[in-house]
Amino acid sequence: RQSWYDNTYCTAKRNTEGGRTVFSSAFICPVCRQPLVRSGEAYRCENGHSYDVSRYGYVNLLLSRQSGNKRHGDDGRMVRARRDFLNGGSYQPLLDMIVSAALERVEEPVSVLDAGCGEGWYLAGLAAEMDRREMSYAAAGIDISREALRYAANRGNFELAVASAFRMPVRDGDFDLLLNVFSPRAEKEFARVLRPGGTLLCATPLARHLYGLKEILYEHPYENEAEDEQMEGFRLEDRLELKYTIHVEGPDVENLFRMTPYYYKTGAEDQKKLCGLGGLTTEVQFALTVYRKI
Repeated sequence: RQSWYDNTYCTAKRNTEGGRTVFSSAFICPVCRQPLVRSGEAYRCENGHSYDVSRYGYVNLLLSRQSGNKRHGDDGRMVRARRDFLNGGSYQPLLDMIVSAALERVEEPVSVLDAGCGEGWYLAGLAAEMDRREMSYAAAGIDISREALRYAANRGNFELAVASAFRMPVRDGDFDLLLNVFSPRAEKEFARVLRPGGTLLCATPLARHLYGLKEILYEHPYENEAEDEQMEGFRLEDRLELKYTIHVEGPDVENLFRMTPYYYKTGAEDQKKLCGLGGLTTEVQFALTVYRKI
């Protein structure tokens, strides 16, 4: 299979241009949709469009007209809370399930895209296991939040871009594996960027996910609504469930709250219910749906 993997940043197939190392990229130009190469600290296409690499290591490929907001995606407070909580290991069983499901279904060399990678915890976990197995792979991640990618850039050797999942700056059919963990589903784009026979893994919360947290916050806690699991262009191949209980203490109580949408939808009075809470026990429930690109 010929793909961006064959000349990607991650494979060390490089040349020099004017004293700078030049890498082929997983990404394409968001303006003209031509391939990008990284030369020095910028990505460029053959039509002269150029995008600087930030000092944190990601490139911003989100065109201003794609969003009316000056700031995009999760803010720094939410991202830091999620980073600290995930680093504590409470969701390690979910990561293990994602990694196992992924590696059962791919063949080397494998190209991976995380659509909505956040601060990169799941992508980095998968990459670490592929490294441990000495697999040939290349990985890239996109997220609409610059704050999230600042942390993702420290987690592993993969390309990162600020971009929308609904207009991803990558070529058609370039990826073998696509991750979508607690992020919006862009079905048409997912079908476009995966090769025929490629695998899509979607992680979503089940009905009573974080119900213990809701019981403290709300007088009338509610269960999550079930998501429609049918996706155009894909065959549903498997559905896995993971249910267990976690107990968090100290800063992780607030981190768990702040990393969820509930924090931003809850009034100040209800937020105070968690202040000074020594510990929290709650159910966590996940579904992992496995799709095959038709």
